[in-house]
This record gives sequence, C-alpha cells and structure tokens, in this order.
Amino acid sequence: MSKFTKQAIMNSFMKLLNEMPFDKITVKDIADDCGINRNTFYYNFQDIYALVDEILQNEINRLAEMHKNPYPSWSDGLLSVAEFALKNKKAIYHLHNSVKRHQLDKYLEKAIYGVVSEFVFRKAENRNIAQDSLEFVAAFYCYALLGLVSKWIDTGMQEDFGEVLRKTGILFDVNIDNAIDAVDGKKMPDKTT
Repeated sequence: MSKFTKQAIMNSFMKLLNEMPFDKITVKDIADDCGINRNTFYYNFQDIYALVDEILQNEINRLAEMHKNPYPSWSDGLLSVAEFALKNKKAIYHLHNSVKRHQLDKYLEKAIYGVVSEFVFRKAENRNIAQDSLEFVAAFYCYALLGLVSKWIDTGMQEDFGEVLRKTGILFDVNIDNAIDAVDGKKMPDKTT
C-alpha cells in the first residue's frame, strides 16, 4: 500500500506542478489532490523538497536502466532524457524558475553527461586514449548541451525540441571526432607565437 500511496503523491505533485508554480504548492494541496491526509504525506516524504528529489532520482534511475543498452546515437539518448521534460513541460518550467532549479540542473547534468559520455567512449573505442581526456571531451559537450537545454527551458520550451536536436547534431556530429582526435594528439593545432 505504501508504494502505491507514494506513487499517488508523486503523481499528484506532478499534476499540480503542471498547473502552478512550485512555490505555490503546499502539502495540503498535494494531500487534497490525492485524497490522503497530511500525516500520510509526511510518512512518505520529509517535505516537498524531498518529494522533488525522489521524483528526479527516479527519473535518473529510469535513464540508467535504459543505458544498459546503448542508444543508437547521442540524439536518441538525448531524446530519451528529454522525454520527461516534454511530458511535463509546465512542471519543468516551474521547477526551472523555483528554488529547486539547482536540483533540476543536477538532474539534467547527470542525464546529459550519461548520454554524451556513452557516445564519446563508444567513438573512442579501440583507441588508446586516457580516460580523463575522454571525460573532459564528454564534460565539454555535456555542458554545451546543458546550456542549450537550459536556454530552451528559459524560453518556455517553445521551439520544437527535435529541431533543437537537429541543429545541435550538425555541430556535435562533426566536431566530436575532431575533439577525440585532438585529445589523442592526432590533430592538435600548430602552436604559433
């Protein structure tokens, strides 16, 4: 029963978050929406912040489970990351503009880094490149994508995410090989004084 109740609380919170800003949602709102009392909420979650943390952690776990089978491309992986945001546009927008923005950013960073690093390491397979060099390349592209996703959310997610990915893909697909070659020392630019 507790797992069912916990899921009902999470569903109610996401429903409310899709309707109103994070800072306006109370425990009473959540309890009323899912037909429980406040004590039941507090039996399952310390507070609303813990509830958000668990929802985002569940989403990270879902993505980690999906990573067990590599994505055909980085864009497929990023679409998988974006699935939660696309289903809950208003909720993500409300979290992005709340005191929980940092937690949302951490979720996005983990999710995007997982996709990008998988792609970078796959591209560098059978090459003797230091792991920290590949992690640097993955982090660079992760933060570039994170910036684009953050800007997309800032602007109310109006632009079609598929179009954002298409534009990003033009740059990403061409440059990722060059970045791996650069850390491998094969295409380092000439140093001029």
